[in-house]
Amino acid sequence: MYHHNTQATNNNVLRSSRIENRIYEDLREQVNIGLDEIEAEGTAKLDTFPSLIQDIFVSLYGSNLQYNDVDTLTTGAREFNAVILDSVMNCELHYVLKSLCEGRELIAYEAIKAFAGHLLGKLDELLDASALDELNAAGNEQEIERLSRAVSRGIRIGKSRLQEVVEAAAEAAQIASDTVEAWGTDASSPAALQQNAELLRKVQSSEKLRDIIRYLVRFREIWDNARKSSFTYGRDEKYDIVLGNDFTRAISSEYVYLATPETIPLFIRKVQRKTLKQYRKRERVTKGYGDIVVCIDESGSMAGERIAWAKAVALVLLEHAIMNNRSHAMVRFSLPEEFVTHIFTKENYTTDNIFDFAESFLCGGTDFETPLSEAAALIENKGFENADLMFITDGACRISNDFADGFHDKRSQLNFKITSIVIGTDAGSSLEPFCEKVYCLDMAAGDSVACDIITSFTR
Repeated sequence: MYHHNTQATNNNVLRSSRIENRIYEDLREQVNIGLDEIEAEGTAKLDTFPSLIQDIFVSLYGSNLQYNDVDTLTTGAREFNAVILDSVMNCELHYVLKSLCEGRELIAYEAIKAFAGHLLGKLDELLDASALDELNAAGNEQEIERLSRAVSRGIRIGKSRLQEVVEAAAEAAQIASDTVEAWGTDASSPAALQQNAELLRKVQSSEKLRDIIRYLVRFREIWDNARKSSFTYGRDEKYDIVLGNDFTRAISSEYVYLATPETIPLFIRKVQRKTLKQYRKRERVTKGYGDIVVCIDESGSMAGERIAWAKAVALVLLEHAIMNNRSHAMVRFSLPEEFVTHIFTKENYTTDNIFDFAESFLCGGTDFETPLSEAAALIENKGFENADLMFITDGACRISNDFADGFHDKRSQLNFKITSIVIGTDAGSSLEPFCEKVYCLDMAAGDSVACDIITSFTR
């Protein structure tokens, strides 16, 4: 075990305020799941391990960082904790991690928990066992200093291993941030903290929810920008904020990534992935607020990213409908006569009902006639008379001529429109007999299509 210098008493590299200490203590008391066990195992190898984890928390959560005098630091804090902390704060991902965690205690806590768990697995690599044995057996301060510098050099050589640790912390922080943003509460009370922590545990234990939430947060941002962040220039000319890769039209906040060499790669990555926030010209429109029926294919081939994309779009449209006191229905379909209908109104718009829809998956074959019949029945008989229909699938499925003729007559009678998205195939021709507009979606262009769909259905 790596013992610290007994002539100094401070194991913390960073100073923390009373309020930061209180927040950290409250988090450890209220949402401490697993961190005590990680710290206990880490302390057996390095007695300054708990202080290092607290320093990382302060570095992510705090806004005004101050360092303790180096002369007050123990050997372990000075030669190990300080080096690790410096490596983390100079890592390329630290800017992203800090932007997620600053001032957000639960997000910062989830980040340090992931950090601690992954760092624990790297301790033996970062700490040279033979040097540590000598360090523990050293009998005077000069020998301790010499050996601790050798250990410190080993840590610096192993800095690349810390990249994986920081990446794990960033991923955990992103999931926590997305979860709170999508379904949590911004209130700062202990009850709200507990509610968000329980919600996060639910998302962390569900791969389906994690997949959906990544898309949901992006698509909600598209919707919010279209709804709130449009700007008028000249006469009846509007610009929306959308995602793309045209940096000449990027909004000003995106250029912050170009301010330092460390964050320039993040800007380049956003351009490559077409996730740069930029202005897009559009015509002035008159918005209508109708009900929405979404039919979602849940055949086996839709599993994974495809169903996550489809349900995220549906959930954004659901939020729009509820906000405008409209009804929203989701028809999940698979084999003939195999379907499930979820009807949402303001009264039953609950997290439990949303999760029931999001986590369910039929995993069968593909039949178009059953969901189309159910959608027409909803519009005709179940209070969706002013609804439009969205149909999402990844496969081709022919409908009979008799059904096509009858459905065409029903659509004309009820006066509703159908927009279809075909994911990952060129099978759009099989939907043309009953759809006004068909999108053939490559998942790489998913954000662009989602933008068009969400904008058109929320006008």
